[in-house]
Amino acid sequence: MICNTDGHENISHYRIDKMTDVQMLKIPAKNKKDIAEFIGGNFNLPKHMAEHIYMFSGESVWVKFWTEKYFIDTLVDWFGKDFKILQTNGEKILINVKVNRKAMKFWAMQFGEYVEIISPQSLREEIRETAKEIYEVHA
Repeated sequence: MICNTDGHENISHYRIDKMTDVQMLKIPAKNKKDIAEFIGGNFNLPKHMAEHIYMFSGESVWVKFWTEKYFIDTLVDWFGKDFKILQTNGEKILINVKVNRKAMKFWAMQFGEYVEIISPQSLREEIRETAKEIYEVHA
């Protein structure tokens, strides 16, 4: 479920399969014009879903990464058509996509052998550190 909750200015994500004891309240809904993502009438649900893989809330960032050309179908499955191929180098392609930073970390870890994050550098370093921790656990 994508919604806005009291005390927050942005959209939140909730799993309805985890909800129990749901009740309908008579409290009026917040006006869309008071929710950051709806200001200006530019909210685009497919774009929002492509940027928020794994349904993480929060700001999206531009991420560049190398992957294999044959991985293009997987990119479309996850990001829709909202990514750009910036460069090709043999069988590799350089991708630029706007995506939630936390979600991209998990996505890159999931497809780690096929993905090399180039930027932002802080995300690349965070993935490197997490990979080291995983290695230590399994060493």
